[in-house]
Amino acid sequence: MPPTIITDPKVAITDIFQSDWDDTKTMNLTPHITTGWWEEQRPTQPQVTATDPVEVSRVRYITGQGGGQVWDGQVTVNCWTTKNTLDASVPAVKLDSALARKLVWLMRVEVDRIVMVNQSLMSSDGYQFIRVESRMEITDPSEPVTSFRQQLLVGYKWLESPA
Repeated sequence: MPPTIITDPKVAITDIFQSDWDDTKTMNLTPHITTGWWEEQRPTQPQVTATDPVEVSRVRYITGQGGGQVWDGQVTVNCWTTKNTLDASVPAVKLDSALARKLVWLMRVEVDRIVMVNQSLMSSDGYQFIRVESRMEITDPSEPVTSFRQQLLVGYKWLESPA
């Protein structure tokens, strides 16, 4: 059995966000999608970040051709915006708090939608499936500019075969 080669889970997930994002569902704003963390140099653009993959081996198996293991993993996906995000309909105008909150919620809904339509399409990257496992809103009052964030844990599973 050939060894399993998979795409980095952060990259695989951000690739589907970039290819499937529908900005008509997010106030005509397309976020900056990255495998990094919140980029402070982009305070006027909404962002979606995928970071911190964690994997746990749940099952090991042995076959006539060798062994392998099944890995369950999670990637943290954050949707970010601030009151400094520019309004797409009036580019020189910043969003107020209510619109910034609405935008970050819509971004979270769009991430949910993209994951749902791609749950079984990840096999080309070596993953058996992806799914949203949890969601939460995070507010950090210590930020100099109020940021709005929705965090999702996107789970995945893949089968590792030895060389």
